Amino acid sequence: MSTPADSVPVITWRKATRSEPTANCVQVAAVGSGAARRIGVRDSKFPSGPDLWFTPDVWAAFVDQTRGQAGAQIPDSIGSGGVITRRIPAEQVPTDFRRDDKLFEPGRQAITLRGTAGPGGPVLYFTEAEWDAFVAGVTAGEFDDLVADEPGRGR
Repeated sequence: MSTPADSVPVITWRKATRSEPTANCVQVAAVGSGAARRIGVRDSKFPSGPDLWFTPDVWAAFVDQTRGQAGAQIPDSIGSGGVITRRIPAEQVPTDFRRDDKLFEPGRQAITLRGTAGPGGPVLYFTEAEWDAFVAGVTAGEFDDLVADEPGRGR
């Protein structure tokens, strides 16, 4: 059975304004409303995936924690999965994430982002510049509206 094209949700991904216009970045989006609302995160270098999706409560906690420190770990306190970020040596980034123009320079750090909902789930890998631009956007409140059913209204 086919699904009408108008019933497929349109996902509008956006990045922090501090991201370079032509550079790769952390992208975020929101879909659904009410209890079905989810906030997604992806790497613009890999638009076909993987994506990580979180509830508005987990996203809000992650954003609040990210404002307070460079790395954030939000536990799975509400049963819907948390968010973990870590800094690792760039040399530890898997080969699959080093393709195209994604550069992880030896001697630098990479930032990982993953959910805690299940073991072996997807991990996103970002350069320091990508992550710093995202954190600057978080700190400026650029993504606070994603928790609201109507983006632009705040939380």
